[in-house]
Order: sequence, then C-alpha cells, then structure tokens
Amino acid sequence: MAQIKLYQIRLSRLKCFAVMLGVITIVVLLQLSALCKLVWFRGTLFCWLRGADPPLRRDAGLRPPRPAKFRPGAFLRNRTADDHPHCRFRYDLSSSATPELNVSLSPELGDRYRVVYNVIESGAAWGDGDRVTLCSHVTPEFAAHVAELVTRWEGPLSIAAFVPDRDAADLVCAFRTMCRCLEDMSRVSLHLVFPKDAPPKFAPCGRRDGCLLRRQGLTFRARNKMTYPVNVARNAARFGAFTRFILVSDVELYPSGGLESGFVRWITKLGSWELGRVVFVVPVFEVDERSPVPGTKSRLLALHQEERAVYFHKWICAHCQKFPGIEKWLKRPDAGYGVVQALLISKREYPFHRWEPIFIGTHADPLYSESLTWEGRQDKMTQMHLMCLMSYRFVILDGAFLTHSPGIKRKFESGIERRLKLQYEHQNYLQYNRIVKEASKEYGVNEKCRIH
Repeated sequence: MAQIKLYQIRLSRLKCFAVMLGVITIVVLLQLSALCKLVWFRGTLFCWLRGADPPLRRDAGLRPPRPAKFRPGAFLRNRTADDHPHCRFRYDLSSSATPELNVSLSPELGDRYRVVYNVIESGAAWGDGDRVTLCSHVTPEFAAHVAELVTRWEGPLSIAAFVPDRDAADLVCAFRTMCRCLEDMSRVSLHLVFPKDAPPKFAPCGRRDGCLLRRQGLTFRARNKMTYPVNVARNAARFGAFTRFILVSDVELYPSGGLESGFVRWITKLGSWELGRVVFVVPVFEVDERSPVPGTKSRLLALHQEERAVYFHKWICAHCQKFPGIEKWLKRPDAGYGVVQALLISKREYPFHRWEPIFIGTHADPLYSESLTWEGRQDKMTQMHLMCLMSYRFVILDGAFLTHSPGIKRKFESGIERRLKLQYEHQNYLQYNRIVKEASKEYGVNEKCRIH
C-alpha cells in the first residue's frame, strides 16, 4: 500500500510539473510571437543584432508611412515667442508672493470651492451682439489643448482652471508661454478654481523663447488624490462669459471650422425669435489616434466611411452621445464651410433619457450640479434630467460638430482602477438620486423623463 501511495504522489507531482511546463511553454511562445512581430514590422532588434538596415515589408513601396500620433500644441514647436504677451493679466503672478486676489464662492453651492475670475481678461468687449463664448475647463497637464481651441474657435473663450496649491504656478506659466506665442490668446479669459483649504501658490516662470509647452509632471491634485470638481469649473467658466450665447464644452473637444460664425449667421436670420427653453446641440465625434482632426463635415464623413471616426464614446457609453437623428445627420452632405442649420428638434425623453448632449445655450439654462465629480462619471445627468422636466427643446445642429482629441476610447480598466472608480460612482449615484428627488418636488413627475 505504501508503494502505491508513493507512486500516486509521484504521479500527481508529475502532472503538476507537466501543467506548469505547458503554461511556461505557452507564455514563451506568446513572447516569441510578439518578438517576431516586433522584428518583422519594426525591424529594430533584428537590425541591431545584424548591424543592417531595417527589413522592408512587401508592400512598403506601395503604402505611405503612417502619420505620427497627434500631440496637442505640437504646431507651436517651430514658433518663437514674442517679446510682449498678447494677454492682459489682471494680477501680478510673476513671483512666489501671492497678490491680494478677488475671491468668489463657487456659482452653485459655494461651500468647498472658491473662484478667482478674470486672472486673464479678454482683450475685447464681447457683451454686444449674438456672439458665442466657448466655455471650457482645464488642469495643468491639459493646458496645451487650449492652444488648439484658440486656433479653431473664432469667438471669445472663457477657461476655468482647477489649480489647487502649486498647480496654479504650473498652469499660469503654461498660459504665459501661450500668451507670448499666440495672438489669438487675446480672446481668452482665465479663471482659477481651487478648494478653500488649498489656495493657489505661484512662482516665477523664467524666460522662454520657445513655444512648445513642456510636458507636465505629476500634479498636486494627483499626488494628493483629489477628485476633479468638473461641474464647479464648468459653472465658473459660464459665469466668466459675457456673450448672449455660451457653449460649455470640454478642453479636448475641438470645434469644426466656422462653427461660431456660422451659428451666429444662422441665429441672426431667425430675427427676433424668442428662444425660451431651447438649446442647440452640437454633435460630438472621435477619430483614431493617427487621423487629423476634421475641420469640415465632408472630411468627418470621409473618416466615418473609412471607419476611422465614430460618435463620441460609442465603445464606452453607447447612449451618452448618440443623438436623435444621427443616421440622418450622417447621410446629409456637407452644405459648405461654416454653414450651420437645424436638422431636427427633439426632447431629452425616453429612449434618449441617458443622453448627455453638449449644446449652445444661454445663461438662463440650469447650472451643473457641483456635488458631482468627474471621477464618478455621468456628471451632466442631473442637469439633463432637470431640463427634461422643464420641457426643454433640443435643436440638433447640422454642419457643426466637435471632435475629441484623436484617439478612440475603448473600455479597458484594471481591477484596481475599477474598484477605485466604483466608490466615486457610488457617491455620484447617491447625489444624483437626492438631486432628482428635489427636482421632482419642484417640477413634478414626468414618466418620459426616466431616472435610470
């Protein structure tokens, strides 16, 4: 019996060894496969070993080289900074001494966050006429996207920056560089948003003749694991705008060519039409990482036909940006550069009750809920639900669109990332339910305005 048991033990160990050997073999084969691809397509390792030129693919002479990945602000690389800035700074932020700032409460709640408006003041008076201010928000590591916006947007821009502690110094220095390199920065107003217990700190920027922005290191916000109060920044950017119309958007969303002037021409033709509770939806798309940002609808449609462009967040949140009439929009040809017109009028009701459109509106529209964070996702849902209860009409614009900075987003999260996000999503979920209940008490219940 003892010999039989010993034999069984040895057999069991042999099986375990065989399984381990099989796993190791598979891993090695996968690594070799990846290495072969690297050698074949890149040729780097193979050529280094042989001291030869990289191997050519059979079709190398037929295909052009792949375009480089998009980098925001890369067009500034060969520019030289001007001697004098094109921006008008309201405060002296050139030293480590913090000047006396005119600090305001955040627009909606006014509890945890503070705002300093017009740290940079727009150099033109935009209060007259039916112009549109592009209202956006930023953190230091995304500052280069502002350079992309000012070259694409014809009207004024109101930018709110979340800058706790030393992040303010990094952000201001980035803006100083852009202000010396881009004449269009004269149309920008900058507002600083920060927690009341982490006021902004400034520092000398140093003289730079180059225009390409330095890549930012780890921010104060990231090091201290601070959530991003995206809706505080959105509201602050709104409050910093003085035109009749406003487009609240994200800094990585680039407008199509002639969007602002085209909308102004179109809305002016409508005459003395009272808007009431109506907003104008600007469709949002995204393109792959090696495609140029389309400036016209014809170019966007071509990329869509080549399956290099999709509506925004198609693979992450299918309902978030899929707007009513999207099929009709994609079938209608380009009417011309800067030609903006209405496609259809809709409401944010079932089956579009999870839709989070980006739109041109006015200061009369509901604010964004400041208790929601960016990390908790779906941060515009409460505003949208409220607009549904208020019977807002949503005019889908044709000929106008936004494109996310190149790179199509897809779902991919590690287990750790997912667990971290779940806690923020739960917090947003609780706040969402509270706000929706309060809205129902004020405006009543509409079965078409579904909550979930």
